[in-house]
Amino acid sequence: YNTKKVKPLNRKRIGLVKEKLNSLNDKKKEIFLENLKKYCPEIKIENNQIIIEFEKNLKNITFALDERFYTTSEDEKRLANSIIPLKN
Repeated sequence: YNTKKVKPLNRKRIGLVKEKLNSLNDKKKEIFLENLKKYCPEIKIENNQIIIEFEKNLKNITFALDERFYTTSEDEKRLANSIIPLKN
């Protein structure tokens, strides 16, 4: 996977990912990386840098940043279809 294979939509996603990651404090970055390892073990992380090898990696990174991954009470890992906040 290299820059020549990155499609316009994914270029936009990369920009959004970088922007979101840069806005996180150190503790939140640490939590994000832990969750990314938990839900997407196929994504390589070297020296706290995320290695994007495939388009699916990029999509899963955006899902992780949006906190769309979760675990049920039965320890089943799932992906939320929506990230709409619920009002109390």
